[in-house]
Amino acid sequence: MPVVVDSFGTLDQEGSPALPQAIRAAREFGIDLTGHRARSLAEGQLEGSDLVIGFEPFHVAHAVVVGSAPRSCAFLLVELARALDGLDAPVPRDVAEFRALVSRADAARAAAHWRPSSIADPVGASNRRFFETYQEIERIVAVVAGRLFGALPR
Repeated sequence: MPVVVDSFGTLDQEGSPALPQAIRAAREFGIDLTGHRARSLAEGQLEGSDLVIGFEPFHVAHAVVVGSAPRSCAFLLVELARALDGLDAPVPRDVAEFRALVSRADAARAAAHWRPSSIADPVGASNRRFFETYQEIERIVAVVAGRLFGALPR
């Protein structure tokens, strides 16, 4: 299945490198962020996206309002994992099945009335807190990747 993954920020920090603490923490997970540069979300840039994920409610709201992401496809990472984990559905084999599973996750989210659950931004915190945040993200992404793509945790 063709997948395009992009990363955009809500602040105007176009071209800024990743924070040193983020680079160090990512390295522990085998990820090299030294070449990463911030990109700000532009008007309408997410229109037609099949799935948009944010760590905090503001990220998702910004994606919908500024980026024109479809609300039904815009999730907090934690709520997407929770919704997908609660569905009895096979791993999608094509784009149509992928979209159907995202739609089912949206319906599960609406029916459950979950309180938003964020991943706190570790900016200004210790190196240890950055590492703990990466651990949390890795754990949640493993659920999402497994349900959407059949990917196994490393």
